[in-house]
Amino acid sequence: MKRYAGSKFTVKDQEYGVSTGNYGAAAGATGDIGAAFNAMRSNATEFGELGKANLSTRAAEQAAAWAAEAGVAAAGIGAVSNVYGAKLQSDAAIKSAQIQAEASKDAADAKAGASKSAGIMSAIGSIAGAGIGLLSDERTKHSVEELESVAMMLRNLRPVSFFYKQEYTSDPWRKHYGFIAQEYQEIMPEATKEDTSSGLLTIDTSELIALLVKGYQELDSRITKCEVRQVLEGVIK
Repeated sequence: MKRYAGSKFTVKDQEYGVSTGNYGAAAGATGDIGAAFNAMRSNATEFGELGKANLSTRAAEQAAAWAAEAGVAAAGIGAVSNVYGAKLQSDAAIKSAQIQAEASKDAADAKAGASKSAGIMSAIGSIAGAGIGLLSDERTKHSVEELESVAMMLRNLRPVSFFYKQEYTSDPWRKHYGFIAQEYQEIMPEATKEDTSSGLLTIDTSELIALLVKGYQELDSRITKCEVRQVLEGVIK
């Protein structure tokens, strides 16, 4: 009979058919199994380590998936950005070309208008200058005749005030006094010229000076005759 330490029970060897000698062998075998189990357990991976490794693997897979998705999204955004940027550049280039074309057209129109205006003014200046200062010498003239009865010509002329259109002058706000060339041509065709560069009519107002002087002389003569007549009528009475 044996009593185990810390136990109130006693066991007889004979009750289990195990002799005292055999019990020692069994105990030795049990010890070897326990040692082997402990050795296997010490060499085996802990459960916590397995969970950690599994989480690490899953995290790596998730990170790789996110990275792939981010790469695809970035590539798509980059492609859209490139297309949109190219469209903006194209639109800007077209708009710039249109602005340059309009500016060139405006500049050409302004230059043409200025050239036309300068040509007309130059022609007028040349005619006036030639009539007044350059060709008044008697040696340059022939078939000289005195004017007669210019009052009717002066009466038919229509003096007007006017402003030049913007494309024909540098100061369109300036008021001028003169005549309409088409009307002037009907009364004084020799004093009306056509500008070859523009096809517009110009007039030589210097020709009018002689008519005005002659008209004044005729009027003065009439006034003098009237005054003499009045004086004579007073004396007769």
